Parts: sequence; C-alpha cells; structure tokens
Amino acid sequence: MQDILKYFIITCAFLAYLIIIHGIVFKGKKSNAVTWVLWLILDGVALYGTMQKGEDATLLWIFIAGTGAVALLLLLKRHWTFGWIEIGTCSLVVICLVAMHFGDADQIIWAGSIAISVAGIPFIKDLFEPDIDADTKQMCVLFFLTTGLSVARTAYLDQNMVFPVFCFIYWIFAMKIHFLMRSRLSQ
Repeated sequence: MQDILKYFIITCAFLAYLIIIHGIVFKGKKSNAVTWVLWLILDGVALYGTMQKGEDATLLWIFIAGTGAVALLLLLKRHWTFGWIEIGTCSLVVICLVAMHFGDADQIIWAGSIAISVAGIPFIKDLFEPDIDADTKQMCVLFFLTTGLSVARTAYLDQNMVFPVFCFIYWIFAMKIHFLMRSRLSQ
C-alpha cells in the first residue's frame, strides 16, 4: 500500500512541475524566482537530513529536480523581484537555517518546516496578481494532493509529521487565496 501511495505522490508532484514549467516556457507564466530558489535550498537541506537518517528520499529528489528546473527557468527569464517582502522572507529563512544549524533533531525539523512555509511568501504574494491562470490552480491542487498524501504516508510509516503537515497547511492557504482571488476577478 505504501508503495502505491508513494508513486501516486511522485506522480502528482511531477505533474505539478510539468504544468508550471510548461506555463513558463510556452505561455510566459511569471512567478517570483525568490520563492523557488529558497525552496530549492531548503529541499536540499531536507534531502541531506533524509539521506543522513537513511530514509527514502525519492520524493525529495523529484522536488529538487522540479524546483531546480522552475527556479532556473525563472532566473533565466528574469522573473523575480527583490522588494521588502523578499528581503523579509530571505531574512526569516536565514534565521530558520541558523536555528537548524544549532538545534537538536526536533528543533531542526521545526525550523525547517517553518522555513519552507516562510519561503513561500513571495509565491503567496503572486497569487494576489490579477493574471492568475488555470495552470496555477492545477499546480496548487496537485501540490495540495502531494502534501496531503505525504501526511498520510508519513503517518502510515510512523515518522515525524511536522514537515509534511506544514507543507499541507501552506498549500491549503495558497489554494484558498487562489480561489478567493479568482472569485473576486470573476465578479
């Protein structure tokens, strides 16, 4: 059962990345590269920790490949801003990384979970833009499924659930903002 769930999670994540990469390359979709670069760094930190513990890192490799491709495309297309929100976000992520460096195992998990959510603030800011498209909705739904199923798989494997729960809550919030903005724009 856990293998089926794992491959379904990987498929959802892979499709989410394909949707955003397709949007960037063929539709000129814009997203703030700051979020994607921070997510790439934090996924790398999570991968390192997962590998150190000897746990399955397949999903993290998918995240790193997908997030890395998105970040690279956005940087090449110069789709980034660096205003007060991005400076504040980067500062908070650095604080979390410092806490991770000096913390024990539980503090590392909490700091990493907070950092991954904080890193998404520029993406949340982008959801308030009037040119939100159906691709963003599909991507949010797929990442919502990915993280929700990751929570279920983590519970099944009896592992620490803090990180997937934080990610799941983040994508609930992102979807809520997306649907709220879509309904306002359609009025």
